[in-house]
Amino acid sequence: FGNTASVKINVDTNCCRSYADFKPVKAEICLGEQAVFQNMSRCSPNATFLWRFLPDGVPVSSASFDPGPIVFSGAGNKTIQLIVNDQCGSDTFESYLGVNLKPFAFAGNDTVICLNNPVKLGSEPIGGLSYNWFPALYLDNARSADPVSKPLTAISYILRVTDMYTNCF
Repeated sequence: FGNTASVKINVDTNCCRSYADFKPVKAEICLGEQAVFQNMSRCSPNATFLWRFLPDGVPVSSASFDPGPIVFSGAGNKTIQLIVNDQCGSDTFESYLGVNLKPFAFAGNDTVICLNNPVKLGSEPIGGLSYNWFPALYLDNARSADPVSKPLTAISYILRVTDMYTNCF
């Protein structure tokens, strides 16, 4: 038949290989937020797992297939490690998670004013942050870092400061 070739592939059904693998549900989180990981390891049903959340994960380790939510006590890049052991051997996968600081919010000090007198709230704006005051009642600008309020009655405000790059608040 002219120019032909063949190849034979044999399959050894007695060998095996396990692979540790996972991904974080979110690549970055805010300090205090729970980190969740999806275990995508390929291994036998009787495999054991060892997760490590370094340096300051709570808990610092887990022996479950699914480690559950993890909280880190400090900001920065965190090392997450998964070791899978079974009759096929051991495999380790390591990845990183960014934990971002939350911005500081300062609404001002509690004060007493006379009727029809304005009072300045908050502090000077910081670039990269957005400001939202609740409620907006009596404020000249509810999206300002330092709005002026001229209330007709006693009122309490809540300030939410969001980092526009990390979405942490």
